[in-house]
Amino acid sequence: MVIHQAHKLTGRPKTCHFCDCRDLCSALNINPFDDDKTLTQVKSIAVNVKKGDALYTINRNLTAFYSVRAGSFKLVNANEHIVDFCLQGDAFGFDGIESSLHQLNAIALEDSTVCGFDYHSFVQAISNNALSNLDFLQLMSKKFNAAIHLVDATYEAHIKLAQFVYRLSTHQKRCGYSNTFFTLPMKHLEIANHLNLSIETVSRAFKTLAKDGVVQAKHKDITILDIVKLKALVS
Repeated sequence: MVIHQAHKLTGRPKTCHFCDCRDLCSALNINPFDDDKTLTQVKSIAVNVKKGDALYTINRNLTAFYSVRAGSFKLVNANEHIVDFCLQGDAFGFDGIESSLHQLNAIALEDSTVCGFDYHSFVQAISNNALSNLDFLQLMSKKFNAAIHLVDATYEAHIKLAQFVYRLSTHQKRCGYSNTFFTLPMKHLEIANHLNLSIETVSRAFKTLAKDGVVQAKHKDITILDIVKLKALVS
C-alpha cells in the first residue's frame, strides 16, 4: 500500500460554531459561542487532506489528536486491515498514546478537513479540569466498547453488517442528517475488510437485509427500510 503523506494547514478553524458534531470539543467542554478559555489553552489548527493521502502514518510521533470536520478517514494497521472508519465529528489519533508513536495509518476516504488539537496542551488542559478529564475517559470508553462488538466473530455476516449500518445511521442522526438514507463514504470492499468478511459475503449479507425488508443498498446509497427491525437485529 503506497501512502502519500501530504496535507495543508489552514490555521485555527473560524467556523467552529457551525460544527454540531464534535467529540473532542465536548470532551474539553468547549463552547464555541463564547471566548472559551479551554479553547485558547489548547493549540488547534485546521488541516486539509486530499483523498487517498495520509494525515499520519505508522511510527510517526504523536503530536495531536484530531476531529473530523468534513469528510471521512479509514484507520489501517500494518497488515492493511481497516481497524475503524472516522466520520464527521469523530475523534481519532489515540493509537499513539501508549508509545507516543502512531500504530495506524489515517487515510482520507475523500477530500477531508480535520481539526487538530496539540497533544501536550490538550493533556495539560484536561489535567486542570476534572470534568474534562472524566469526559475524555468516557470518550475513550465509548470507542473501546464500539470496537468490542466488531471483534466478536460469532455474529452472522448479516448481523455484523446490520451493526455497521446501524452505527452509521446513529451517527447521521447525531449530526442532524437523515438516518434512513445516506451515502457511504467507503467502498463495499473496505467494509468487507473492516468486518473481516469477503466481498462476496458482504454482497450476500446486503441481499439478506434487503429480502428481510431492513436495508436496501444501491451501490454506495443506503436506504433503511425499517429502522425498528434494524435496531432489533443489533440489540
